[in-house]
Amino acid sequence: MNQKHAVGSKVIAALLLLAIVQVSLQVGLAEPGNTTNPVLVPQQVVARLTTRNNQPVTVNGLSANTGASILTGATIETGADQSATVNLGSLGSLDIAPNTKLVLTYDDQGNVKVVLVYGCAVLTAKKKTTGEIATDQGTAAKNDPAAGGVVPASLFAGLNTPSRLDF
Repeated sequence: MNQKHAVGSKVIAALLLLAIVQVSLQVGLAEPGNTTNPVLVPQQVVARLTTRNNQPVTVNGLSANTGASILTGATIETGADQSATVNLGSLGSLDIAPNTKLVLTYDDQGNVKVVLVYGCAVLTAKKKTTGEIATDQGTAAKNDPAAGGVVPASLFAGLNTPSRLDF
């Protein structure tokens, strides 16, 4: 009987030692290894597409409907009976007329640039946002970042010179 108690005591002692080691390892790994402040990642702007009458438009060669995310660098094209608005959140919004093709780029530093291939677009930039509509020939229209405001321009297929639309 004493021998059974001795073996049982050794097994219990071994299990207790194993449990203590496991808890010590978990507590040791849970401690912070680096006491420097974490680097804050700035929140990225994600633009949202809204189409008129929920008709799809082409984004990067694919069909896109209302609610689609528009990432920076996207090529957006509307057909003859399609128009769309891109909500740029804190930067403003972009209205795209029918028969328009453009490339939209933006960043979280408050810069929005629309390169108009053809068609008509109106960029409404909020304060502290630099808004620009350009063509392959150069800048067609730009806003004052201190005031924000509307930046309209159009470029019709076959024409090399953009025209600024004044409202």
